[in-house]
Amino acid sequence: MFGSTLIILVFVVFSSASADQPKYPVILVPGDGGCQFEARLNKTDSPHWYCCKQSDWFTLWLSAVELEVVDCLVDNMKLLYDNVSRVTFNTPGVEIRQPGFGNTSTVEWLDPVHPVFAGKLSYFYYLVEFLEKNLNYTRNVNIRGAPYDFRKAPSDSLGQSTHIIKPLQVRPLQRSIPSTAFLMPYDTFWADNEVLVYAPLANYTVKKYKQFFHDIEFPDGFLMREDTENLVKKLDPPAVEVHCLYGVNVKTPGAFNYLGLPGSGPWYDNQPHVIYEDGDGTVNLRSLVGCERWVKTQKQGVFAKNFTGAEHLEMLQRVDIQRYIQDVLLK
Repeated sequence: MFGSTLIILVFVVFSSASADQPKYPVILVPGDGGCQFEARLNKTDSPHWYCCKQSDWFTLWLSAVELEVVDCLVDNMKLLYDNVSRVTFNTPGVEIRQPGFGNTSTVEWLDPVHPVFAGKLSYFYYLVEFLEKNLNYTRNVNIRGAPYDFRKAPSDSLGQSTHIIKPLQVRPLQRSIPSTAFLMPYDTFWADNEVLVYAPLANYTVKKYKQFFHDIEFPDGFLMREDTENLVKKLDPPAVEVHCLYGVNVKTPGAFNYLGLPGSGPWYDNQPHVIYEDGDGTVNLRSLVGCERWVKTQKQGVFAKNFTGAEHLEMLQRVDIQRYIQDVLLK
């Protein structure tokens, strides 16, 4: 339900080029969780004695080492939200940067020590390899990466990992990230009476977000939603040629049922039953086809194609999708 988007921006180069050279540069813009973070610490306290408080720059996201000490990762990576100024800032004593702007290395792999995990933490790597081998592209010359701080919403996307993390451990991080609220379902795609969360005392729809955040004791979440809701709600056409490639026929979370669950404590501390619908495993189909609305609202071409069984991140490794991108670049 709370998905991210992979974006490949293709720009025309207005200059002469030889027949065997690419006509267009490719800029890779990662989705939520899709680029590396580095951090430097100068903290006065930490959640545990084993969490480092002083350090030079090190890999924060995504790092297998950091995932072994999740509480330390969460404390270093979370944002603090000022509900008066409506802006976020890092934990005091934590500096964070996104390395490698303009090159591809930090968007090709989620973990810089990528050989440890082979293809499991690859991101744009297989697409970049395909473009170099088949279309004479060159890394950091006419293929560029554009990493950014994906924690922040546009007013101010967590990636997959091979580790199993207890949801309540990472909740403080997830709640601190405005981009999470930004990605929640919109009433332009979900019906007003369509239940997203079934709970013991109330059911929640896109029209009941304020009550939902109040009931889970996180009122700032609704403020974050308000901060970002109108940025893309209208889904204005971009006025450039668009190609939407997306996966279908993959089980994708559509709603969550907290009724009848065992366990004590607040209902929202339990793991819900997931109600699935169509999509790519991360993004729901109704969101994936959203770009098709632009067909009638802009003069530039809008081309949409679905790929059966293409999972959200794995689709970048599929040859049929790489071939489609090749055809676009050779036009």
